[in-house]
Amino acid sequence: MPSADNPGLYAQDDLLGMLGTDSTTTGYIQATFKSTRVINGHSVETLPRNHLDFRISHRFGRLNSGPYELWGLDQARVRIGLEYGPTDRLMVGIGRSSFGKLYDGFVKFKLLGRRKARWLCLLPLQCWAAHI
Repeated sequence: MPSADNPGLYAQDDLLGMLGTDSTTTGYIQATFKSTRVINGHSVETLPRNHLDFRISHRFGRLNSGPYELWGLDQARVRIGLEYGPTDRLMVGIGRSSFGKLYDGFVKFKLLGRRKARWLCLLPLQCWAAHI
């Protein structure tokens, strides 16, 4: 609570503490990964229901290409995508890449999930298509 001694300005709290505590029930584990992507590939996560994600992904060229290529920046490849979660277990997305002017789309469905206090059992089902 703000007061004369404490104006109510706080630094960022502990992010792991904000996640809450683990319960002893055997529900499904959330956030095996913190994102739907791991580096340039997909993770087992899907977007929550009614969430829209706008992504700009990039890969730079060779760092040792020197100042003429601005150390790889002139060779950068960019992908712009839009991903949507109609349900907690289904995710769809479309995008376009500057490499080959490629359009792509995907559908990801979380078929199985990992239960608390059990072995890992994750099975996302993903289909994708691309068109030049």
